[in-house]
Amino acid sequence: MKHDALVGITALTAFLLLAPPQGRAEAPAIQPPVPEATGNSAGDRAVIRPNGKLTVDQCVQVALRNSPNVLAASHIMNAMRSRVGQAWSGYYPQITFTGSYVSRDTVLPGTLNTETTVRQDGYVGTGTLTQNIIDFGKTGTQVAIRQKDLDASREDLRDTTGLIVFNVKSAYYGLLRAEKSRDVLRETVALFEKQLEVARGFFDAGERSKFDVTNAEVELSNQKLNLVRAVNALRIARVTLNNAMGVPNAPEYTIEDTLSFQKYAITYEEACDRAFLNRPDIRSAAAKRESAEGTLSLERKGHLPTLSGNANYTRGEGTYYLEPTSWSVGVTLTVPFFSGFLTTHRVGEAKEYLFAV
Repeated sequence: MKHDALVGITALTAFLLLAPPQGRAEAPAIQPPVPEATGNSAGDRAVIRPNGKLTVDQCVQVALRNSPNVLAASHIMNAMRSRVGQAWSGYYPQITFTGSYVSRDTVLPGTLNTETTVRQDGYVGTGTLTQNIIDFGKTGTQVAIRQKDLDASREDLRDTTGLIVFNVKSAYYGLLRAEKSRDVLRETVALFEKQLEVARGFFDAGERSKFDVTNAEVELSNQKLNLVRAVNALRIARVTLNNAMGVPNAPEYTIEDTLSFQKYAITYEEACDRAFLNRPDIRSAAAKRESAEGTLSLERKGHLPTLSGNANYTRGEGTYYLEPTSWSVGVTLTVPFFSGFLTTHRVGEAKEYLFAV
């Protein structure tokens, strides 16, 4: 129940910051770095220019371009994609070529206690083709495992990207709020300054007591103190946004005022359903569990035999080889009789990993 409530609260918060007016929130595309800003391309729009104005989307692009976590997650996803290709290689034939050169001297006994030395040499080349015929689903299970690993890494990338987008948007609107608070307090200070002038005027005219003037001065001092706090909060909010974008030494810039309110009706149940359906961390955990289940199934198949076909062609030249050309075709049945309990321990490891995810 606590987990469901936490997901529900997180869904409502993330929806206010990330969700578009309609549909689910999509992770923005990761733009490749550009060497020079020209002002036209999508990459140029993600460059912070001195005294420029940034929109929330531009801040997100800057953050994604500077995030090492996004870069690392994308490389991991590409590595998992290569592992899928490695698993598919088990379906294809394996072809190898080897070549060698042999030279040796053979001493032959002759007549009258004499010996004759004969040199034999030659070249040989061998081509071997091996094709898996039956492995009781080991290759297919391996492909399924790698595919689930790829799905998990893809969701991890979405999760990392979504977290960065959330942090940037939260910092962006926090900076807007800090600017609005500063502006309001500036107007408040100006208002209390006028009230102080009015109180002094009434006191000089003899219509008010000194207490009214003192009270106005105290109120003005309190508002000035609040203004100082608001200015400091504004500086902290700007630093927070710079850190969220990954550019702590960013030049001076302004942000676009986008605090317009747009009503969007959604119930708590709908927000929870979207959270469980679209959250990448949950989808990644599900893919990792399916991968662990496939790994356990694969390790259990280590007790099963495999049947493979093979073909060899050998061609030799020289006096060393009595048969210069030969070829063979056959099948090989491999039965794992005893491997020092290796398969048993692998099954045990897979079970424990399945319980851990």
